[in-house]
Amino acid sequence: MRLSAALVRIAGIEADFFRDADYVAYSIVLDKTESGFPKPIKGNWPGLPWDRVDSDYQSAPRRWEARGLVRFMVIFGTLSSMFDLATFAVLWWVFGVSHAPTVFQTGWFVEGLLTQLLAVLVLRARVAPWRGARCSPVVVLTASAVGVIGLLLPVTPLAHGLSMTAPPGWYLAWLLLVGAGYGLAMHLVKRLYLRQHRDWL
Repeated sequence: MRLSAALVRIAGIEADFFRDADYVAYSIVLDKTESGFPKPIKGNWPGLPWDRVDSDYQSAPRRWEARGLVRFMVIFGTLSSMFDLATFAVLWWVFGVSHAPTVFQTGWFVEGLLTQLLAVLVLRARVAPWRGARCSPVVVLTASAVGVIGLLLPVTPLAHGLSMTAPPGWYLAWLLLVGAGYGLAMHLVKRLYLRQHRDWL
């Protein structure tokens, strides 16, 4: 039988086998196909662990193309770098931390961490984050927890050992501004990208 794709899930005790628009759930422990299969992928396949996938994206197996992945990385990586450069400029000229490299590095670390967490939430689906398959609570809670840890780390006793120095308190205003701008810009670029290329990874 020709397979389109296969995926091992649930700590290696179950596998999903895909062929065209259908899939089969196979129990590795019991060494047999689960009852009721094959089933159509669309509307039945649960998606990746701890998150959901838009139903229209599950209509058929998809192959990742290296060419599309490189194009995706160049476009969205460039966008991310633009906001990093804006943060460098603000830290250097607005906050005047050219004499304090650890403050500069810490400010960049916090901005980079928060914007990349935001990128995960914005880029996980073709549509806006608040439409389509909603983000799993586990993903939202994990991203939120990592973001809070990243924000608080420079003011904890661990900061000295990590060579971190907290930026000025009003740097939070820049983080809010850059976060809102980055999220909006990423969503708009995503829409233009899909209009031009029509494939999403």
